[in-house]
Amino acid sequence: MSAKKKAQKAKPEQEAAFVMEGEDRFHSIIVSDAVHFEAPPTAEAIITFVVIRRASGLYDIVNVNKTFMGTECISRNVQMKKGISEKAVRNEVDNLRINLGMGVQKETGFLLKWHTLDLSDIEDMKEQVLRIKAWDRVGVQSPLSDLPPGLSLN
Repeated sequence: MSAKKKAQKAKPEQEAAFVMEGEDRFHSIIVSDAVHFEAPPTAEAIITFVVIRRASGLYDIVNVNKTFMGTECISRNVQMKKGISEKAVRNEVDNLRINLGMGVQKETGFLLKWHTLDLSDIEDMKEQVLRIKAWDRVGVQSPLSDLPPGLSLN
């Protein structure tokens, strides 16, 4: 009788932070510079907001907050706000960036710098994925035949 191999569970940072359906599109991706901690000095956090335009016409905002120790992701927190109207999405994103930035600055003295990739005018998913890959600030996988499998940002 042979021993069964235990199925290895994916690390949280390897699991998809969200799933997009066929007609969903990226609206924008906003990423902070790394926030460094005093103790331990090698720890840093990176905050990412992904704005998704769903096929329904409503928007979701996914917040992925990762903490790294050196190059290893030691924690990941994913939050999502769903069903935001087109009229309200810009204010929601601005408020998140402003309030989070003020909170980080108040607690740490660190002023967050944000980097934005605007994909709102690009309808072709393949082109969106290629631009995200070229931007090189977030990891992306895609089910498109000539790109890696599984559309996810992790």
